[in-house]
Amino acid sequence: MRQLYANPDQAVVVIVEVVDNFFASCVHSYTSKAVLKKHIRVNHVIPSTNNISRRKANVSYCSVCQFSSCSFDILVSHYIDHHEIDIKTENYNFDNYDNFLTWKEDEEKRCKNRYVKKYGARATIKGCKRIIYYCHRSGFYKSKNTGKRHLKVQGSRKIGKYCPSRIFLKIKENGEVSVKYIVSHVGHNADLCHINLSTKERRNLASKIALRIPFESILDEVRNSACNEKEIRRLHLITRQDLRNIEKCFNLTSFRGIRHKNDATSVDSWARESEAVLFYKPQGTLNKDFPELRNDDFILIIMNESQKVVLEKYGKDCVCLDSTHSVNQYAFELTTLLVLDELHQGFPCSFMISNKTNETFMSIFFKCIKSNVSVQKPKTFMSDMAESFYNAWKAEMGPVNFRLFCAWHVDQAWRKQIKKIPVSFEIKKDIYKKLIILMQETDENTFLKMVENFLILLKCDNQLAEFAKYFEANYVKNIKCWAYCYRMHSGLNTNMHLERMHRTLKYIYLRGKKNKRIDTCIFSLMNFIRDKVFDRFISLNIGKVTTKISISRKRHKESLKIADNDIFYFERDNKWSVKSTNNPNSFYDIIPGNQNCDCRLECSDCRICIHKYLCSCIDSSIKWNICKHVHALARYINSKNCQESVTETENNNLEIVCSEKLIESEMLLTSLNELQHSQILTSTSRSSQNEEFQEAKKKYLLDLTQYIEQNINTPEELSLVKKITQPIKPTIEAFQQQPVLLPKPTNEPANKIIIPQRLYKTKKKSYLGWEVFKLTPCIYYCINNTLFLSLLEYEDKYAKKKRRHILTLTARLSADL
Repeated sequence: MRQLYANPDQAVVVIVEVVDNFFASCVHSYTSKAVLKKHIRVNHVIPSTNNISRRKANVSYCSVCQFSSCSFDILVSHYIDHHEIDIKTENYNFDNYDNFLTWKEDEEKRCKNRYVKKYGARATIKGCKRIIYYCHRSGFYKSKNTGKRHLKVQGSRKIGKYCPSRIFLKIKENGEVSVKYIVSHVGHNADLCHINLSTKERRNLASKIALRIPFESILDEVRNSACNEKEIRRLHLITRQDLRNIEKCFNLTSFRGIRHKNDATSVDSWARESEAVLFYKPQGTLNKDFPELRNDDFILIIMNESQKVVLEKYGKDCVCLDSTHSVNQYAFELTTLLVLDELHQGFPCSFMISNKTNETFMSIFFKCIKSNVSVQKPKTFMSDMAESFYNAWKAEMGPVNFRLFCAWHVDQAWRKQIKKIPVSFEIKKDIYKKLIILMQETDENTFLKMVENFLILLKCDNQLAEFAKYFEANYVKNIKCWAYCYRMHSGLNTNMHLERMHRTLKYIYLRGKKNKRIDTCIFSLMNFIRDKVFDRFISLNIGKVTTKISISRKRHKESLKIADNDIFYFERDNKWSVKSTNNPNSFYDIIPGNQNCDCRLECSDCRICIHKYLCSCIDSSIKWNICKHVHALARYINSKNCQESVTETENNNLEIVCSEKLIESEMLLTSLNELQHSQILTSTSRSSQNEEFQEAKKKYLLDLTQYIEQNINTPEELSLVKKITQPIKPTIEAFQQQPVLLPKPTNEPANKIIIPQRLYKTKKKSYLGWEVFKLTPCIYYCINNTLFLSLLEYEDKYAKKKRRHILTLTARLSADL
């Protein structure tokens, strides 16, 4: 048989020889020539000549040999006749389609294979529906590889041939189901690596993830269940990545704070909805209120009602400010404003996530806080040694009594600079000891003399001249910020409250992993504030043994070693002197403080609080503890009955404290609703206007309505539905108003800066360039050896890059000279 095909473009006639195993074995017959041509075009391979493309035929290939056929029945006969393979066929009848799915799932577990549909249901003339389920290993792998990724380790599940195992399904008009099941598999084994989890198993795992069960617990439960079964199933081989995929597929990432896959859209949606946002300026926009902000600047300021309550109540005492990094992939920094409560515990009162922390951004931060909260003038302001923090605070809030550097930051800066001094280790150690003694001196006149003598000592040695300039430029001009004699009884010495809070956020709430998204960082911050609010509830209503109380109890035990005859009272100066337990020739002066204080940081045995007496020792004046000398004095006064009866005063104070606790508890309770409202996050997708979308939307709305009517039976379940659907509106608005920033895929390197998100890094990487070494040749010749040797002692973040630059520079200079 010959068939002619004309090509009108090239005016040639192609004669196609019909392949015997295609046409000779074909049993179809047609009365119309057009239908016959269509059958040949669809079901039989037509070779192409002179690059004339033909449509690919629907051909089945034998899994054992090179035989192929357009008819499945012929392929089955080929397996039986030529390869003597027993092709088993079974027939089943089911009352409905659901019973069939149950049987299908059990059969897939038994044979360790899956059956999938390539096409939807096809209607017959008699009104029935026919569906064919194919073995999931049958067929060819269609690669979409672009060269970026390797094929998965287990390879493709497709065997490159056709497996005869299939399920022919017929659904009648009355709902009954008849099945013709070809059981035998040919060309592959029952490999677990090529089997997917069933729908039921995926839903079961998704329900556990939705209940906030940790991945570790889910994996333990699944793997422990394998001990009770006879064989290993695909479910027993799940990994954390499988759980992440299920979490993403069922849209359960909302419980981790992700509203949308685009981080910028997710943050924008949360900022539009939350009442805790004081100011928000996304990248790619300009702000009329603050025109100094550039187009690529990002700033988000957060403060909820509970934070406002605590800041108004305790902002008049100590305020701490610090920034931290590594909370997102865009190098945006998290700046935290923290205050100390009556138990000297830190409470973060506001957050700012921004791409910069200069004076301009700090001024915006404080201005937004000032416009929303009536902050009183604090006694102490502590930050790191960056002047931008305090300059912005002084411009917006006014000056404070104590502007302090964190003693730990000062100590770290000194250690870092001392390492760079080209002297022996013993000299470095001696300089560090003198600096510590200098810092801890509590007498102002003695301190000034010591500073003067220390500078003379440094300047006399040429090797210490550079460190002398550093110390004079950075610390002599700011002696009131770091010396102990200028921070006596300020109530604060280090910024460890903020350091501990940032460490808790990174290692507990962010699980010690590098966080990439800002929305997950915000979600962790809101969870942290929620826990701090409940910590306040516990402290106000039940009581809590804090670090300060534990230290006070320890000091009370140590005070028992101080005898009463070691305490002396000077009526003229109205002070007491207590002999030191370590040095008998040393005495510590104690003066009376606030005698009517009603704070809760007190010693129950001595009946004194931390403000009642002020001691000159470092433990009391600098570390702000009830020292052992104060405990000994209180015990001495109580034993001598020198204190007036204060029973009535204590009762009045107790009533005042209880009323204040009740008021603060009520105010914190009202803020919990907004915290809970800010934590429910979900995701939505972009709308369309075509007819298919409208039909899908109506169907989804109908299904959702029916589900709510049938399954929501309690007010708690209805409340949960409301919380889940509440963020839909702001999320859609944020997604619709975002600019189109997704360009077409291009063959660019993976590390190139891209545009798909509005959040991007604005800081430039700093490295030691050639411009630093623009010196004359004669100077090169003189310092060549010194430059190379000092390189070995240089330790900082970019030491390796600087070594490469200097080594290359030295080699070039040697060649030139």
